Amino acid sequence: MIEIKKNVKRSTDTTVNLKTLFCATYFFSYLARQNYSAVLTEIIKDLNVTKALASVAIMGSLITYGIVQILSGFLGDRFKPQRIIFVGLLGSSLINLSISFFPNIYFMDFVWCLNGAFQSLIWPPLVRMIVENLKDDYSDTVVKVSQFSYFATVLIYFLAPFVIVAFHWRAVFAISGVICFAFSFYWISKTKNIIGENSDFHETSCVCGKEKFNFAFWISLGVVPILISTFAAGILRDGISVWMPTYISDAYGKSSFVSILTGAVIPICCALFLNVFKKAGEKIGNELKSAAIFLSVAFFACVILLLFFSKIPVLDIVLMSTITACIHGVNLMLVCTVPKRFLKYGKSSTMSGIFNSAVYAGSAASALGTAVMASSLGWKSVCVLWGCLIALALTLCALWHRKFVKALEKDA
Repeated sequence: MIEIKKNVKRSTDTTVNLKTLFCATYFFSYLARQNYSAVLTEIIKDLNVTKALASVAIMGSLITYGIVQILSGFLGDRFKPQRIIFVGLLGSSLINLSISFFPNIYFMDFVWCLNGAFQSLIWPPLVRMIVENLKDDYSDTVVKVSQFSYFATVLIYFLAPFVIVAFHWRAVFAISGVICFAFSFYWISKTKNIIGENSDFHETSCVCGKEKFNFAFWISLGVVPILISTFAAGILRDGISVWMPTYISDAYGKSSFVSILTGAVIPICCALFLNVFKKAGEKIGNELKSAAIFLSVAFFACVILLLFFSKIPVLDIVLMSTITACIHGVNLMLVCTVPKRFLKYGKSSTMSGIFNSAVYAGSAASALGTAVMASSLGWKSVCVLWGCLIALALTLCALWHRKFVKALEKDA
């Protein structure tokens, strides 16, 4: 009996240690990923460049992230995932350090695209490690890991203004690079003992399901509406998160210090409400219906934003944060939860990659598109576009949620 209790305690301790390590991994990776967006306003002012030119780095990194993520998933299933994650962390740290030494916008635009490629080597292999080692706690672990990415974003947006005042915006990249560099070696040293060579992970597949999984079946399950909705969600999620500090600076004439600090509000809201969205989705039991409800709240917030546009800065920040938090809830439903539905067809990983790529395609479009639209037509036009995209995704999810469940039940 004593031996059984010892084994249970050892197993519990290992689970806690793994969760902590996985959360720390995503936390430190985000320190080396979100810093460019955090100091974007200051980069534009200090280097005297246009919003469009400065945003090329963000757009390029999102494109490379989405494309290489598919390759990352492939590699993560065939090689030791901890080594792939190590390469991602180490490469991203070196990119950050290089920017701190070479503050040239054209160089930054190029190397930050490479940062997107290195960053994409982290999530798919990490998911495999979570599945292999924390099967029963998969959903909770994914939520916690996501929350730590928000905490990292909050930290970056909170500390960046102080680092800029005390030193320079280049110091933000230097600090992030050094921290990520040190953690990459800590990661590889810890995972050598934690993760064994022989894993009991096996790809779940169903020969019958795979045979049925043709294009017509994709249509019947609602893959196309989900893809369009996730693309729209990508535009909204990063379009607001990246550009809200710049909007606050332009609309109200606030300093970079104050504007960048406002960027911390969005990830705080997302971190606080992610568990709420998860529990609501579980209670509703239909991912598309849940997404439609979250989008309804976002649409209402967007209408208020337009009615009181550029009148009260605090109201704008609250409404933009509400919209973004709801979009993160949509992302949780459509990108993280829906792929589980395809497990019996042996396509859960494939669909997760496809949906996630659609999100980042939207993110890439928003990086440059928002800058161009804001410069040429003004920020109110950007807000109108956000409202149209929310309405589009809401309509698709609302119209398809019953067909989605019926198609799955029919095939059960």
